[in-house]
Amino acid sequence: MFEQLTKDERICVLLNRQQKTLNHCLPLSAYLFKPVQRILKYHLLLQVLSHKFHLLCGLSLDHIMHLASLFFLLFFYRLLT
Repeated sequence: MFEQLTKDERICVLLNRQQKTLNHCLPLSAYLFKPVQRILKYHLLLQVLSHKFHLLCGLSLDHIMHLASLFFLLFFYRLLT
């Protein structure tokens, strides 16, 4: 969908004008695609952190993974809204 929008010259002009107004040096695509790429890595990071937290605090891995999953879902929800 984003590619279709960027093919429309009027939309490109509008996006470029807004980008200059906001002094954003990166194109809109960088703000859209980079977070989506990073979000896939958060789950792996949370798994590693939960294992280390389990070793330090003695909480069950199930509880830690449940909290990590909730965090992941909240983050994803926040990204989409």
